[in-house]
Amino acid sequence: MADAFNRVLAVAPQAQLILVGYFNRPIEAWMSHPEAVVRSGPVKYAEIHTYLSACDVCWVPLCDSGANRGRWPFKLNDYMTVARPVISTAVSDLAEVIPQYGLGVVTPIDATRFAEETLALLADNARARSIGQAARHAAETVFNWEKLANEMEDFYQSRLR
Repeated sequence: MADAFNRVLAVAPQAQLILVGYFNRPIEAWMSHPEAVVRSGPVKYAEIHTYLSACDVCWVPLCDSGANRGRWPFKLNDYMTVARPVISTAVSDLAEVIPQYGLGVVTPIDATRFAEETLALLADNARARSIGQAARHAAETVFNWEKLANEMEDFYQSRLR
């Protein structure tokens, strides 16, 4: 993440990396411009969307590990809710889900490509807005909690019968 953001800063020196909530890494030590990192510190869940709404793109830079391959990063749901395009590495289900529903861009685990895709979205407001709208639509339809809960309940009911 630090390497990718350093590459973004080289082209877009006005960019800021907003870390919303708890983040336990000293990323500023790895940054060419540590002042570009903004930490919110602890945030009440009800306020997370306010912070995310200030972002132009949202990142999910996962490394390839067993833990990351076997999980769903719930921050994706929050990103979709605020209608922001997502840039993720090709780890876990995100490698398929993001392109399937048009939620954003998936890159290999490569800081250069991650930065290039970030810069491309930052340079194309219409594309970023369109992807954000698709993400919001997916949040309201495909990933709607009420819909998913009903599907799960139906599944359990069918197994109990």
